[in-house]
Amino acid sequence: MLNLKLTTKIISIFLVLSISYSYADCKASINNFSGDSWTISFLSEDGNVYFNINPALCPSSDIHHGIPKNGPCIIEPGQFEISYTDNKWDAQTKGHGMITNSQGISYKFSYNNETSLNNTCPTISLSPDQTIPANIKLNEPTTGSITLENN
Repeated sequence: MLNLKLTTKIISIFLVLSISYSYADCKASINNFSGDSWTISFLSEDGNVYFNINPALCPSSDIHHGIPKNGPCIIEPGQFEISYTDNKWDAQTKGHGMITNSQGISYKFSYNNETSLNNTCPTISLSPDQTIPANIKLNEPTTGSITLENN
């Protein structure tokens, strides 16, 4: 009886983990080398963006299996992984987002991989009416990543 309960718990944990990561098609990173806290949020049209970060840093975010989804999340100095997911029927990941610095100045961006023929990370692009300071690096060090540096 004890073995059956233990086996059932192990299988349940495996299923929850496999479900929560089954849509993780692309891994990228957010790298904050600025020394300041920033806020980043994603408004997804297709798929979602999961933050591999302490959920307490994302108090307004939906939490899916213990993982913050789409933000907004407070990005403290350091590095962590994000996972872009797609909607599975056309393998697209796209949406809009916002980066806000510690002074409350926000920068809008969009992201998508709709021109890709495979499940790759989406390219992050500035909204047409936006310019960003040189210390915000989009698609650095890899496509879909964001790096924040000192001014």
